[in-house]
This record gives sequence, structure tokens and C-alpha cells, in this order.
Amino acid sequence: MNPIRKILATAAAVVLLGGLAACSTTDGDAKERQAWADSEITTWVHSETAKSIAALDDPFNQIESWGSPSNGVLVVHYDKDTSAGGVADYLWSRLNTLGIAPTKMIFIDATGYENIYPK
Repeated sequence: MNPIRKILATAAAVVLLGGLAACSTTDGDAKERQAWADSEITTWVHSETAKSIAALDDPFNQIESWGSPSNGVLVVHYDKDTSAGGVADYLWSRLNTLGIAPTKMIFIDATGYENIYPK
């Protein structure tokens, strides 16, 4: 990823978070994967005509963090256990519609239950 795009992705993530923290990273590869995850979430949020996760309607504003433990894998952490399946299904569908679906998405709710896509 070129340096300007990295800076823009990081800046977009800071705005998007609205006080929430993305998963932390320490090494270069992890930082690139986090920038990719930030870009996925940023694209989705902007497609919903919102400027941040906090600006989305409930239950979508309950997404608390995201990251990428390996290339092409998006992990999303959700603050509730109710509505998690519906939110996960919608997010996966929207990422596919936008043409940016990850190879794999793991959506983890407040109880630790994982919705894994594609199913």
C-alpha cells in the first residue's frame, strides 16, 4: 500500500472510530492488515451515508472494533449478543454488494459466539 493511502486509511479510521478503538497492531504486516480492515469498514460505513460507526442506527452502532489477523480475514467485534446474526449477515451482504468482501469474515458477539462467512 502506498504511504499516502496508508495515512488516509489511518486518518479515516480515527474519524470512523468515534471514540472506539480498532484492534491494536505492532509490526509492519499487522499494521498493513489493520489498514486494510479499516478500509473495509470505512467503505461500508460511508456506503451507509454515515461518517462513523457511532452515527449508524442501532444495532449497527454496536460494532466496537475490527482487525485482520491474517491477509484477507476481517474480524469484527460486536458489543451485544442480540441482533448479532442479523448485523453480521447484513455486513457480509453489503461488503459483497460493494465488491470488497474479504476472503473470510469472523463476526464475534458479546458472548464470544462467532458467525463465520462465507457460510
